[in-house]
Amino acid sequence: PDEYAPGQVATKFIAQFGVRLARYEYNGQPQIYALQSVCTHLGCLVKWESARQEFLCPCHAAVFDARGRVVSGPAPAPLPEYKVREISGKVYVGLT
Repeated sequence: PDEYAPGQVATKFIAQFGVRLARYEYNGQPQIYALQSVCTHLGCLVKWESARQEFLCPCHAAVFDARGRVVSGPAPAPLPEYKVREISGKVYVGLT
């Protein structure tokens, strides 16, 4: 869990699993979460814009916030979120 800096989105699992991991404060506690990297509009791969703290779809201009919720654009649903567990200092990601 310490490998993930607060406010940053890890991209090292995109090619293999299509997942982005992020760490944010929630109610004063650090929380790691995992989002699918595929836009819910037409399946394009979204990109993380750290300056804006948003995910952007380069194909059709959908915008998602840091938690994957739709901000604007044609996307009909948020980015799917995976279940995350921290066990003995390791992060495990699975289907919800």
